[in-house]
Amino acid sequence: MSTEAGAGEATVVLPRRLALDARVGANKLRQLEVAAAHHVVRISPALHAGRVPVLQLESEAAGRILICPRRITPPTGVAGVILSDGTEADPLSYLEYQDSWRWLAPKPPRPQDARNLPQVCESVIASWEGAFTFREASHSSAGLRTPQLGALHALVGYWTARDDVATIVMPTGTGKTDTMIAALVRERLTPLLVAVPSRALRTQLADKFLSLGLLKDVGCISSSADYPVVGVIDRRIANAAEARELLGSCNVLVATMQALTQAVPEVQATLAEEASHLFIDEAHHIGARTWAEFRQLFADRPVVQFTATPYRGDGRHVSGRSIYEYPLRLAQAAGYFRPISFHPVYEFDPGAADERIAQAALGILDEDVGSGRDHLLMARCKSITRAEQVHALYQSLGRTDAVLVHSQQTQSEQQEAFDAMNNRRSRIIICVDMFGEGFDLPELKVAALHDHHRGLAITLQFIGRFTRTTPDLGDASVVANITDPRVESAIADLYAQDSDWNGLLSEISEGALGRHARRAEFLDGFGESADELPLQTIYPKMSTVVYEVDAARWHPERIGEAFDESKLFAEPAINLRSNVAVVIAFDDENVPWGNVRWLRNTTWHLYLIHYNEDQRLLFIHSSDNRGVHKELAEAVAGAGVSLVGGDRVFRVLGGIQRLVVANLGLKAALNRAVRFTMYAGPDVRQGISDAQLQNRVASNLFGFGYEAGSRASVGCSQKGRIWSYRVAEDISEWTRWCAEIGDKLADN
Repeated sequence: MSTEAGAGEATVVLPRRLALDARVGANKLRQLEVAAAHHVVRISPALHAGRVPVLQLESEAAGRILICPRRITPPTGVAGVILSDGTEADPLSYLEYQDSWRWLAPKPPRPQDARNLPQVCESVIASWEGAFTFREASHSSAGLRTPQLGALHALVGYWTARDDVATIVMPTGTGKTDTMIAALVRERLTPLLVAVPSRALRTQLADKFLSLGLLKDVGCISSSADYPVVGVIDRRIANAAEARELLGSCNVLVATMQALTQAVPEVQATLAEEASHLFIDEAHHIGARTWAEFRQLFADRPVVQFTATPYRGDGRHVSGRSIYEYPLRLAQAAGYFRPISFHPVYEFDPGAADERIAQAALGILDEDVGSGRDHLLMARCKSITRAEQVHALYQSLGRTDAVLVHSQQTQSEQQEAFDAMNNRRSRIIICVDMFGEGFDLPELKVAALHDHHRGLAITLQFIGRFTRTTPDLGDASVVANITDPRVESAIADLYAQDSDWNGLLSEISEGALGRHARRAEFLDGFGESADELPLQTIYPKMSTVVYEVDAARWHPERIGEAFDESKLFAEPAINLRSNVAVVIAFDDENVPWGNVRWLRNTTWHLYLIHYNEDQRLLFIHSSDNRGVHKELAEAVAGAGVSLVGGDRVFRVLGGIQRLVVANLGLKAALNRAVRFTMYAGPDVRQGISDAQLQNRVASNLFGFGYEAGSRASVGCSQKGRIWSYRVAEDISEWTRWCAEIGDKLADN
């Protein structure tokens, strides 16, 4: 609704106007001439164009504009014609439907081919020369937010020295997209390829690049700078030539990860060859093998990953060198987030839980809207089947306007749902997983979690959608059933009675950032020695043998003495800061089923060597657990090393509460006929009598229990091997586990 500015005047938002609307193949290219903007206009309602009643708007900046409910032939002397919803009997009603306004005239040029588009793109880049200003927002002036400035400075500085994969972590709502746009203009990148996880997010991101976000409005980009030519991949690219033409015809190309990975290999290779840079939004979705393979095509191009959390949905780290991380705590303190109110539902019956959640969420929504808050509700489900069930539930509760969006709908069906929310024909949307990320409205303030996100990364990302700070909007509300036993332990505290989500989200996010920062610092310690080894994607099992060292230092440069150089995958990667070395080598042997000289079984093995100076202990892990690798220990720490074995290894059981032994090996002290007995079961101690234990000593043991309040497993053998069922998230976590093992071995 427009606001009256005087008799016969109103403030309206004139829609954006395109300067260019073209295609390469089946994919669109667009460029703005004028962005959407507020105008104070004089109104002349009693006009007709032929038989069509029109509304005339006029201002010095926009000229004379006609608003009409159906197509007309533009009369002479008008600057433009806008099509609008509304009632013809009341032309002033057109002002009520400004969200539907779109230009009928003038139409943007539609070139017959794209041969002149490279020149247009070059002109855009030329207009960006000196057009960007690092302008910081303050209480009295607009500009970039602190996290945007920090991320942009970090990125520009990083590119002066490196061009490998960089990761920027910014909580949802702190301005990742405008940071991307700022980097685009400041560094004059072209053509930039931007990958997103969903079609909805592709549309939103492309629109923001079209208008250069808010950066012209806040004075960071000069008003004289041209808008970029933005392409969107929403149809299959036919061949490499079309891919080359498409990238050469735009400044920015936006695509979903699915569209990029499903392209034929020659198209993928051409996109990687022709793009100057690759930006990845919502990078915690990058775990899929096909997507990771596509990113590898950009090995010689700068790649930047933007994410709200440093962890993927499967709990693994987002790969890449972390160059900037803005804590959620600071975002809350700076007022970028609205506070969150948690409304728990306590229902053990899954069938009844959905209705309890829906009723609670609808009650909050109705109260917010009744108090003048323009709030919207999103119900999150884990699958399409569940979403359809929940959608039917909301309709049965009288909310027939509730809309549903999921990946099996057509693009037009999804857009219809989004339009219904934008136009407030509905205030309730039911979504599945990442579609909650793509739907980006600050008015989303009520979250109904019919199915929890079980992982930390997606929880932080999803909840961030509801905490945006916008004038005239209230606080966020989250409704969830707190009895679900399947929630990941890292976020279980969120679903506890009377939990403080504002504090807990900050603590959980800060913990994740802290682990990610430590990991990044650890990997950085390898320097260039790790260039040929995939250190970021090595997930070692928690196992080791331990040697006591009498020397004051270790000598990782001597590792090669323990290996046949021809069997090494690459030179050992050495981190002198953390005293860690990584070796990958292969072993080959005869096939077990015959004597065939030209056939050999080849197995690649991982070796991790870590020297703990404080403990004077050397830890060696290997995926080849057939021996204790004494030759390797002597090579790096001298002939005086001593394997920690015998009864001493059982000290690692210290601190394990409520230990349940699942495997137990016993050696006979006297009986020569039966020298070794192995027991296995859910709790072998319950099945072994005292008589069976007589004259026997423990050889190896494995069990489960609790340590520091968390589930734990531990195994040990008198021969010196120590292990757990855990798999490390990265090599640095393995070294921390080794330190814990070392403390126990030293405890008398």
